[in-house]
Amino acid sequence: MLPTAARFTPGEVTYVTAAAGGHTEAIKVLIRAGALVDWHESWQGSTFATALHWAVRLGTASAVQALLDAGADVDWDNATRRVVRTVNPTYASTSDEEEEDNDGSSIRLEVVSGGFTPLDQAVKRFGSEPNRVIPTLVRHGCKIKPTHAKTVPYLKLVLECGGFKQ
Repeated sequence: MLPTAARFTPGEVTYVTAAAGGHTEAIKVLIRAGALVDWHESWQGSTFATALHWAVRLGTASAVQALLDAGADVDWDNATRRVVRTVNPTYASTSDEEEEDNDGSSIRLEVVSGGFTPLDQAVKRFGSEPNRVIPTLVRHGCKIKPTHAKTVPYLKLVLECGGFKQ
């Protein structure tokens, strides 16, 4: 049993890992104690799944709901990226993830492989099977890709109607 009054010290990196087991009550206790819902490990340009990715992968709608209620990023993409430096200052990029370095060269992050959002994970997990995870993500404003609509009829209807709020 987890203590309900646990608190984490400032600077301590504590994150919600209970989602990996789909333990909704443990997730709620960790959130109340101040755990980070969107924390993810990064290594050499790769970012790993957040608690929301794990909850979706397991298909635990109540865990997904608890994390979203706590402010989890519904569209976190854990793609492997690499830093690309362009020394030509006249380079024009269409990337949203570009910035200017001190020496005037452009730096941008480029997706190398993989990458999926929680909705990508849910579509892969469930396909067109009835489930509560996909509607929960949609209610929280996740971005629906045209490829999702090809796989999941519900998502096709949401897009055709102009989005969930419509």
